[in-house]
Amino acid sequence: MISELIRAVEAQLETKPRVIVGIDGGAASGKTTLAATCSEALGATLIHMDDYFLPPALRTPAREAEIGGNVHYERFYDEIVARLEANGPLLLRRYDCHLQAYQEARLVEPAKAIIIEGCYSLHPRFRHIYDIMLVLSTDVRLQRERLLKREGEKGLKAFETRWIPLENAYLNTLSMPRDKIAAY
Repeated sequence: MISELIRAVEAQLETKPRVIVGIDGGAASGKTTLAATCSEALGATLIHMDDYFLPPALRTPAREAEIGGNVHYERFYDEIVARLEANGPLLLRRYDCHLQAYQEARLVEPAKAIIIEGCYSLHPRFRHIYDIMLVLSTDVRLQRERLLKREGEKGLKAFETRWIPLENAYLNTLSMPRDKIAAY
């Protein structure tokens, strides 16, 4: 998948000044690893959707009932999408879920290749920006093993009871094939 994605980006860069890649999928499906490897090989700007997690202060019952509502899509749109559309610098401002605080903001000139990874990266509100889209999947057993290793027993329970059901509801709305690169 790595070499295939790199080739797809390089092919598009032959005819486009900039290529934006979206890598979506459920927890522990390999999105971050794939994105980091490809970003390094391509010299791409890498953006993580986890940095746009919805802060607790903005979580209302209506927002939590919304498919894809647990991502701060308004902030992502303002700080990333609108700036990409205007060919301007990106405002990267990570939200740290563990500290429940925003990290220091920084302006970044985007590279010719931009990779946005994480669940909700192909949210319908901003899917139009992508030249290449990919939705990764993994089987439940492997997902559970990876999450247990990464998050511990308590974290795994939180994913199984809260985050995975929300991700699955969102991913089921995408109507996109899994583990297949879609280039536009």
